[in-house]
Amino acid sequence: MAAKHRGKKSRVPKTSIAKLTNKRLNKLAKQGKLKKSLGKKRLVDLLKYRTNKPVNDRDGSPEDIPVEEADYDYFSRPGRDFSFLSELDPSKKKKTTKRKRENDKSSNVERMYEKQLKTAGTDKNVEVKSLLPFKSKEKGIIHRTIEIQQSKEEEDPAVDVEEAPAKPFSAVEEVVEEELRKKDAKRQIKLLASSLLQNPQEHVSDLKSLLSYVGNSDAELPVNVRKCAIVALTDVFRDVIPGYRIRTLTDAERKQSMKKVKKEVFAFEETLVNYYHQFLELMKFLTTGKKQQSKKREESDAKMKKQIIMPVNKGLQLLCIGSLCSLLVTHPHFNFRTEIISIVLRFITSSNEELSDTVCEAVKQLFRGDKSGEVSLEVVRLIGRIIKVKMFKVKPKVLDTFLSIGIKQVEKPEDKEKSQKLTKEEKMKKFSKRERKRQKAMEHLEKELREAAAEEDVKHKLKVNTQVINSVFLTYFRILKLARHSNLLESVLEGLAKFAHLINVSFFDDLFAVMTELVLSGDLSNRCSLNCVQTASTLLMGQGEALNIDPVRFYNHLYKVLLQLHVGNSTKDLQIALNCLDVLVDKRRRHVSEQRTLAFLKRIATVSLQMSSDGALALLGVIRKIIIECPKSEVLLSSDTIGCGVFLPDLDEPDYCNACNTSLFELHLLRKSYHPVVRNSAKILLHGPSKQ
Repeated sequence: MAAKHRGKKSRVPKTSIAKLTNKRLNKLAKQGKLKKSLGKKRLVDLLKYRTNKPVNDRDGSPEDIPVEEADYDYFSRPGRDFSFLSELDPSKKKKTTKRKRENDKSSNVERMYEKQLKTAGTDKNVEVKSLLPFKSKEKGIIHRTIEIQQSKEEEDPAVDVEEAPAKPFSAVEEVVEEELRKKDAKRQIKLLASSLLQNPQEHVSDLKSLLSYVGNSDAELPVNVRKCAIVALTDVFRDVIPGYRIRTLTDAERKQSMKKVKKEVFAFEETLVNYYHQFLELMKFLTTGKKQQSKKREESDAKMKKQIIMPVNKGLQLLCIGSLCSLLVTHPHFNFRTEIISIVLRFITSSNEELSDTVCEAVKQLFRGDKSGEVSLEVVRLIGRIIKVKMFKVKPKVLDTFLSIGIKQVEKPEDKEKSQKLTKEEKMKKFSKRERKRQKAMEHLEKELREAAAEEDVKHKLKVNTQVINSVFLTYFRILKLARHSNLLESVLEGLAKFAHLINVSFFDDLFAVMTELVLSGDLSNRCSLNCVQTASTLLMGQGEALNIDPVRFYNHLYKVLLQLHVGNSTKDLQIALNCLDVLVDKRRRHVSEQRTLAFLKRIATVSLQMSSDGALALLGVIRKIIIECPKSEVLLSSDTIGCGVFLPDLDEPDYCNACNTSLFELHLLRKSYHPVVRNSAKILLHGPSKQ
């Protein structure tokens, strides 16, 4: 038996798929992972697969499909209801879809009917609601409706757009909408600017958004919004720009490995410089109205080489120039300095007084605050070029900006000769090998000492200051030679009077000849004459003392001009006259005769009677100083002295007016002045200032 069983393979009965499915579904149902209706649905799918599978997919008819014993036992259990299998008939399925379509059509008809009832009435735009109908013997079924009054909030905007056109905005609504747009834009600009000021390195990309408000192509963007954006950008750049010039990195430096913090700093600086350059381009476009086409476009089309010209808003132009002037004065060391100077100085000769005054004031501040002198050199050269191009037809205030230059010392010719180094051949001839070696070591030591004491910067500064003064004098001399009768002569003479001590000795003879010619011409105003005398007197001091120049003409001219000073003149004229008296009469007293000194004392006392209290006090101080320095001049304080001849007050030559034959009776008149200080000063002079 065992052998028989060994020879035959044991046959394991197959479990039906339905049974396995049912087992699995029951297990899932007990675990609570299956809905109750899910088992029936799965069973339907299984039976549908076994009974309704097409014949073409099998070999034989549906009757040839074998039914296993387990399936038979399962379906033959009592209590099983398989009536739901009738729903699987495909013919019935088609009928259900047809009925569904018919139901859909009927529902659409009902919707259309309800819509007609709602929109029925005299006015098509009025929406109505249907009520319950009622039946009468005469009329049959009567339908009832009622109008629905909707509020504006409940109306559908899409329906309004389709059915009725939008109402046009009134003028008031347009103004309100524009004001709201302005407020929104200004609020956004304020937020962007505050974020930049709080953390510039993190929010540097916000500069792009601010620049979009300035250079927006939208024509409806209000000018006030652009002005607000320009002011915000100016304040941001003034605070964010570092105190050094940013240098662009080379390709080799970019490839080098560096720390993350260093990379972030370089990226921030590069981004800042790019946005700063874009801002300057926008300022140039808004101020000049000209924008240059790109190079590629110019190469492609020759007509595009012309500049785009746009109308300029005057208020916006003034704001842009003020912004550029502020950036130039605050950060003259930063990048694109030359571009800003060229944009700003273009309007220094503008017919708009406010615009021209803004630029002139900015240039004066730049001259006062410039420590290195390099910025002043660029500005002075450009102003000189503008005056030359304009054929000297500019306003005097343009040339008056040079008076704000605070240079007091320049490089001397002796220093230049000392600074010139000997060539190698000259050293070989002049020094021995040991001396050359010792000299080389001393030069190296001196260089280290200069670096420690910052003496090298002083020499460089003196060199730059010399170039600035040379450019200033070049402009002055050009005006004296080519436009002597222009309105710039007064500014030129005032500038020469201020910087005369910095003029090279080689120009003294020519400058004295020009000043003498101007004084003798008689065409100058009172201030111009005083400036000429002050220039000559300044040249006579210092290096000019060694020159053999007779300044008698300038003494005579000053003696003549002093009588034209009165209370109606400007205090500036009196200040220039006092400077001239200090140099010609007091500091050069060894070269002045006694008769000339007495004549100037008498003329000063006469002028003090026609000045205000301040002017009278200043002139009385000059009289006191001269009497103390020249004791012989006390002869004018006494009336008992006896001289020869008669005093000639109308004579314009102080050496021949016989001033020794008069006295300072003007002091007795000043004793009765309304001002107490003037009265006391006159009393002190009458009692003799040398005795006080």
